[in-house]
Amino acid sequence: MSVHQYDKNMRPDEEFIKGEYCYLVPGNKCCLLDGRRTTGVIEEYFEESGMFRWRITKYEDKGKYWDLPAEEISRFQFEKDFKKLDGKKIKEIEDTIIKYNKKITIKTNPRDREITQNKVKETKKNIKEWLKN
Repeated sequence: MSVHQYDKNMRPDEEFIKGEYCYLVPGNKCCLLDGRRTTGVIEEYFEESGMFRWRITKYEDKGKYWDLPAEEISRFQFEKDFKKLDGKKIKEIEDTIIKYNKKITIKTNPRDREITQNKVKETKKNIKEWLKN
């Protein structure tokens, strides 16, 4: 018996369309491409950060939400009666993704880094010992 709820009568994937930026419209219903096709709805798109809010509408997490980067829309599939964004809005989403898709390097003090790595090693060792007991 699973600890998670599951719908044995879930709709087949053929009834949905793969997630793309154009479907980041509040109110669009979609399913996460997980094993049980958890259903939800796009609740909001945050233009300033390129993130969207997906509200879960089924199973034990019903009512909870995830805030995800726009690129994660490919992890969803959408109802065929979806609304679409126009080309200008899609371009704005793509530009926001480009704006934030930058590699950053945070310089560290070599001594501080060594201290932190040693703490991580020690913590892992303690966890392994605890799990053995």
